[in-house]
Amino acid sequence: MHLKLNDQVVLHEDKQLKFDKAMSVLIVDDNPIAIDVLQQQLMLFNLSVETAISAREAMQKINARTTAYDVIISDWTMPVTDGEAFIRKFRAVKTTWHTPVIVLTAYNLDVVESCAAELNISSVLRKPVPESVLFETLKAVTSKGGYEKGMVNTQAFSAMKFLVAEDNEVNQLIICELLASEGACVDIVDNGLQCIEAFIEGHYDMILMDIHMPTMDGVEATQRIRKYKDSTKSAIPIVALTANVMSDDIDYYLSIGMNAHVAKPIHLETLKNTIASLTHTVGDD
Repeated sequence: MHLKLNDQVVLHEDKQLKFDKAMSVLIVDDNPIAIDVLQQQLMLFNLSVETAISAREAMQKINARTTAYDVIISDWTMPVTDGEAFIRKFRAVKTTWHTPVIVLTAYNLDVVESCAAELNISSVLRKPVPESVLFETLKAVTSKGGYEKGMVNTQAFSAMKFLVAEDNEVNQLIICELLASEGACVDIVDNGLQCIEAFIEGHYDMILMDIHMPTMDGVEATQRIRKYKDSTKSAIPIVALTANVMSDDIDYYLSIGMNAHVAKPIHLETLKNTIASLTHTVGDD
């Protein structure tokens, strides 16, 4: 099974977001391209940025400073010394610093969140992170003066994990951006067969299913999922994504086991309302 993960760090939006105070930020990431993209974005936020290509270099910069950084943004998966080991060492060495730490990761958020309180991690964000989410997260963790356990996340999909089956790369990016902007975790596959494999091996709250895909289309994938041996797992909500908006088409998708339909091009509010109608995760009473 191949899960396509978007390797972008920041999703750019047409917004002018700036801090009044030029706070100091340290970026720790072993990927030079990721560092460059994130550094440029933070500088647009009017922040003073230093970078480190490894945990070792980060600790050298930290030890050389006479004042604390306002924020540290660290990758989680790094060679030699990973994000967890780096944060542990940083907290052990700089016991008087109350610097908020934000972790960016392209992988499973649960792993990071399981030790977030112990390591005083202020926020965990999934790559690619929309720039408005990054800005608001920086604003929140710095205004609180450091780590605050139980920080409220108001993003609509913050507790949800989606499986998206879509073969068009442009549509993949758009859907990923829409979901990520509301805090969702997203795995993307190219066709119905990969969707079934991911569904069986993983755990998802909902599937967004394109209809027309190579290898196996969304209709056959949905029918196979509904016949899966685990009746609880096979009841997962499935939303059809298609430009076909004729009533006969929609009725057919519903008849083969899909729960709802969202027309392309997809609009965030329409998607949010559809998801809200299928789960209590959004809009609880």
